[in-house]
Amino acid sequence: MLSGFLRLIPILMLASIAGLIGESFLGDELGWLIALLIVVISLFIAYVNQSRLDVFVRGAGISHLFGFGSSWSEIFFRLQRIITGLRKDIEHVERQYKRFIEAFQASPNGIVMLDDQDQIEWCNAIAEQFLSIQFKRDVLQRIHYIVRRPEFVQYITGRKYDEPVVLEKMGANSSRILLLQAFPFSENRRLVLIQDITDLSKAEAMRRDFVANVSHEMRTPLTVM
Repeated sequence: MLSGFLRLIPILMLASIAGLIGESFLGDELGWLIALLIVVISLFIAYVNQSRLDVFVRGAGISHLFGFGSSWSEIFFRLQRIITGLRKDIEHVERQYKRFIEAFQASPNGIVMLDDQDQIEWCNAIAEQFLSIQFKRDVLQRIHYIVRRPEFVQYITGRKYDEPVVLEKMGANSSRILLLQAFPFSENRRLVLIQDITDLSKAEAMRRDFVANVSHEMRTPLTVM
C-alpha cells in the first residue's frame, strides 16, 4: 500500500506543477483541468503496464512485454532479455537430455535408473525386454516388486554392489541368462546395467564339455595301457 502511494508522488508533483503553470497562462479552470488530465493519463499508463506484467506472470509469454514510458520500457526490455536467455538455456539442456536418452536407447545393454527407494525412474527398451517390465506402467514402482527373484532382491536391497549378480531363466521365454551390476551415483540413486550373457554362457558350457570329453578320451587309452 505504501509503495503504491510512493509511486503516485511523482505523478502528483508533476500534475501540481502543470496545474500551477496552466493556471498562470490559461486560467484556473483550464489549468487544473490539464493537471487532472495528466494524472488520469499517467494512472492509465501505469494500469496498462501493470496489466501486461500480470498477463506475463500468468504465463501468456513475452510478446505482451512492451510498455509506455522509459522506465517501464527498460524493465520490460531487461525481463525479455532474461527470459530469452533462460529459454535458450532450457532448450540446450533439453537437446542434451534427448541425445543422452537416444544414446541409452541405442545401447545393446539394459539400463535402469533407480531412486533412493529402489523405485524405477527410467529404463531403456532393452531393459524392458530383459526384465519383463513396462516403463509407462511400472515407473516409480519398486523394482523388486516386479523382479521377484530372491537373489536379485537381496542384491538390490543389500546395497553391496562390488560384484555383479547372475540371473538365469529371465526374459519373456525364460531363456536368457543376465549379468546385472548396480553403480551408485547422486543422492543414493543407482544405475543398473544388464548384459545378456546367454550366448557367452552357452559357449562356456560347450568349452567345458569339450575339455571334459577330451580329458575322458585321453584317460581311456592310458587306463588300458
